[in-house]
Amino acid sequence: MMHTKHIQTAQNQNIICKCSNDSAKKSNLESDRSCDSIKKQLKSAQKLNEMIFQNAPVIIIVLNTQGCIEMFNPFMEKLSGYQLSEVKGKDWFRTFLPLSIQEQVRGFFFKAINNIHTQGYINPIVTKSGEEIDISWYDNTLRDSDNNVIGLLCMGHDISSFEKAKNKAESIRQTKKDFLDSMGHEIRTPMNAIIGFSEILSEMITDHKQKEYLNTIKTSVQALLSVLDQTNKAEETQLSHQNISIDPDNVIFKRNTKILVVDDISTNRYVLSHYLKEYDFQILQADNGKSAIDMATAHQPDLIFMDYHMPVLDGYRAAKIINNEIGLSKIPIVIVTASVTQEILDIMETEGFTYIKKPFHKKAITVKIMELIPYTEKGNDNVNDIKISGNTSYDIKETVNKLENFSEFKTVLEAKFYPQWKSFHKKLYIEKIKEWALDLNEKALSFSCEPVQDYSNRILDHIESFDLVSLQNKLNLFPDFLGIT
Repeated sequence: MMHTKHIQTAQNQNIICKCSNDSAKKSNLESDRSCDSIKKQLKSAQKLNEMIFQNAPVIIIVLNTQGCIEMFNPFMEKLSGYQLSEVKGKDWFRTFLPLSIQEQVRGFFFKAINNIHTQGYINPIVTKSGEEIDISWYDNTLRDSDNNVIGLLCMGHDISSFEKAKNKAESIRQTKKDFLDSMGHEIRTPMNAIIGFSEILSEMITDHKQKEYLNTIKTSVQALLSVLDQTNKAEETQLSHQNISIDPDNVIFKRNTKILVVDDISTNRYVLSHYLKEYDFQILQADNGKSAIDMATAHQPDLIFMDYHMPVLDGYRAAKIINNEIGLSKIPIVIVTASVTQEILDIMETEGFTYIKKPFHKKAITVKIMELIPYTEKGNDNVNDIKISGNTSYDIKETVNKLENFSEFKTVLEAKFYPQWKSFHKKLYIEKIKEWALDLNEKALSFSCEPVQDYSNRILDHIESFDLVSLQNKLNLFPDFLGIT
């Protein structure tokens, strides 16, 4: 029995051992399967990482703790023109960055190594061909299993195409702005002439029906201009800001006031000059910024009305030059502009210039002059000796006598201006006559010969008002000044 019992016990032990071995084998098998799964996952992850590294459309760079290149991806090779084998181990900053920013960016690198990361920082890299490409950078500190810093992972995005697109969009925006500004100028300039001549005609005619027609013209023009920038409101604001309680139609300005009118459009000069004539101002004219500087230097005007847009030299730059010139800086300058952008107006005000918008009205011009030129009210006892004479008259004999005191000027008239006059006066070549009259006006001013200055101004007035009959009559007088029959 004992033997049988021992055998049974042994058998049971064998069964237990066998079960234990089977269990161990099963456990080892499951462990092996788990290890294989992990290995597969790791291999898959490594493959994915490799795919990302090889195919990512961004720069991926690993730098060591000294800032030397450990590796970078094919995208960086393609973008930079360098193979990794050419630059591995080289200093990143000296190899790829413009000299001017190398040390600055090196400072950012050492901050990043110390876990002070940058994100979205932009700096250019220099390619093998020498081209600079703007890159937006993101970085992360690399550490080993013991948490020791071993380098820096840098990822960069080529934003040069975005910068080009941004610049193109900015260029389009600026082109649109310039177009709108130019369009405003091109529309306002003729409208200024329409309003100006309407006001001039309104003073000349008495027929009630004709006055209604003129008012309709002015109202229609204002309606058109309101489409641009609410011109009526701008004009009301412009006048309401003046701290003037005196009626502009009831003032007298100081005598011998010289006002320089600068505009490349003759009709604009005519309209503005016509407004000024009733105050007996001495009116000078120029058709571009450079001529304005010369005229201001030669004649020291008391006030300048300067158009903004002009050829040769625009009014804004001319005004700045005059304002910075010793001896001219105290001359007040009113910028006359058809440009309606607030940016331009803000710049002018910041630099101390006053302005008036086109189209302007006579009252607005008068109010602006009242801000800058001494005046008094009509009827005031202090100005009994001041008279508003309107158009200055002149006498041929008196002019001839006065020219005897300008022998040098008379020689110029005979040698230069008389031969020119003979070539065009009968055929009425308007452009030649205009050029001749402007030249004559400037020369008369330089010699301070008021009768000839007045004569040339009248020639210009007749040209600008298209009064050809009066123009021919005035031209026919020129030889009489010289005593030529």
